[in-house]
Amino acid sequence: MRLPDAVAQFREVAVAAFGHRVECLLLGGSHARGDAHASSDIDVLLLLDEVSPHDLQRVACIIASIPSHCELNVQCASTVEMRMFRGAFEPAQFHLDGIVLHGELSLPPLTDDDVRGAAARIGAEVLMSCRHYMTAREPEAALAAGKLRAWVLKPLMWALRYEGYARLGEYPRDLATLHDVAFSPDAQALVDTYRQMLAGGFDGECLPIVDLTETVARDLLRRVDDQDVAAGRPHGSGE
Repeated sequence: MRLPDAVAQFREVAVAAFGHRVECLLLGGSHARGDAHASSDIDVLLLLDEVSPHDLQRVACIIASIPSHCELNVQCASTVEMRMFRGAFEPAQFHLDGIVLHGELSLPPLTDDDVRGAAARIGAEVLMSCRHYMTAREPEAALAAGKLRAWVLKPLMWALRYEGYARLGEYPRDLATLHDVAFSPDAQALVDTYRQMLAGGFDGECLPIVDLTETVARDLLRRVDDQDVAAGRPHGSGE
């Protein structure tokens, strides 16, 4: 894949600045998955041997020196921190969504529990977001302005990817593949809607999409729970 110019520049400058201290440089988010749109942030994870305030200031200076029409969003951490504070990071996101640009990702191997847990956690957040918008009677204009895409459909795509990977053993990175493996026609319809939104071609009503997403998220959670039971774990044991 062709890297955004800002990513290639950041990799060159960061590796020159930190040298052997760079344990891993990883591209994540929509640019790694191939579903970025014109205003998508560029998400990068920089793993150093350790992170100090001085290191963060150096990273800030590097970012400021790189021209980009998209925000270059760099998260800084160390592998030790990611192992210590595992609950603060989503292992599936880095193992499956991430593309290593330099070094190697020295994290524990991804397990089936990690993947199902990620699907369940994100699916539950989507479900409760939908229920909040439904009970609060969220204005159509607010949903159309970005809330539906950013807080409902975007995380749902992650949950659908992880559910699909747990079910099939292959990761549906891009949206076209995700559409083909999504577990129901309703889920496929939501993938199509998200693609339309990214392309600026969605002109339908948002509230019916929220209703449909609530149904799909609820179904996803049931499916993940069934996968847990099939793996020998009791109902409701997903993390």
